[in-house]
Amino acid sequence: MKNRLTAIFLIGIMLLAGCGKKEAASADISESTDGSEVEESAEESGVEAQALYEKFLNNEVPVTIGRHVEQGEYFTFENYEGKEYTLEELVNCIIADYVGDDDTVEIWLDKIEYAYIDCGADGEPELALHIDTPMSAEGWIEYIIIKEFDGKLKTVYSGVTWSRSYIHINEYGYIYGDGSGGAASHSFNKSFVDGDGKWHFIYSDSTELAWISEEDRVLYGNGGAYELSEDEVAKYSGEYILIDFHFNTPNSGEYYEDDTVRSYGKLAKEDEFLDWEHGYRGYCYCELDDDESIYDEDSPLRKYYGGEDFYTLSEVEEMIADREAEVGLTETIKNGAEAEWKELEINFEPYIASNGLGGRG
Repeated sequence: MKNRLTAIFLIGIMLLAGCGKKEAASADISESTDGSEVEESAEESGVEAQALYEKFLNNEVPVTIGRHVEQGEYFTFENYEGKEYTLEELVNCIIADYVGDDDTVEIWLDKIEYAYIDCGADGEPELALHIDTPMSAEGWIEYIIIKEFDGKLKTVYSGVTWSRSYIHINEYGYIYGDGSGGAASHSFNKSFVDGDGKWHFIYSDSTELAWISEEDRVLYGNGGAYELSEDEVAKYSGEYILIDFHFNTPNSGEYYEDDTVRSYGKLAKEDEFLDWEHGYRGYCYCELDDDESIYDEDSPLRKYYGGEDFYTLSEVEEMIADREAEVGLTETIKNGAEAEWKELEINFEPYIASNGLGGRG
């Protein structure tokens, strides 16, 4: 600020001295607005945001619930948009919503963990939370990302998991999740929050196991059993994953209507679970064979699961790459380290720890 005032003062003197000093004035202006001042401004902004995040964690300032899509289907902030809550109020809002009118439900706050991340890798900090609320029947973890805007805090992402689903958030705001729908079905999703605090949906998919039985000469999967010839069995026997991809953002309850992209993959002979540190592939939980002969026109899987909406996995990966480029999801952002979560020392006790059953704290 001192440099800027000095520059303005010098400009005033030069203007008074006459038009012959315009070049000198311009030189002083450029010196006062160089990159170092921009960096200093960004650094000051980061310090201010960090201070606000710490006050929020200490239950001293509120956060406003922003307009964004909830990935989970068990709890949504849709009815709370625009409202302000301290951390204590936010926790109790979530707990009260789960309890509802069911007097058999008991739920409590187990812990809160937080991490400072850098959405979009732009040097500006954001605050990520997960609020762990077990209950007598099931447990839930609410994931939230909060960003500072003009001295106030606002949520820019939320998602919820249960005992058979997970959400991973990395240091640059890249989000990938998965969940199990049973022994033979699974689901995945990818999204990220950019440096401006905008949430971008990349895609989701659901998978189902299919296999060709050599003994029965039958293709099982997708709720059906299809008889095959000996040649088909010999050429295509093995285990497969049927995959439905969705690229439309699930806004306003319009979940993936008429946008299914279908594909399938063959499980590799060495069935190894993948390293999820960076959300590898993100549409299957194990290694897939890269042999594209499984997509030949005479393939029984192509015959029974193909159609207008069918694409090979290579073609789907091109769609995914196009979507990532469109919304600005880079390899740097995707390959960031997992967020470093720390347990918060809670300075309050939830006043809605259960529905009339007594709190556990």
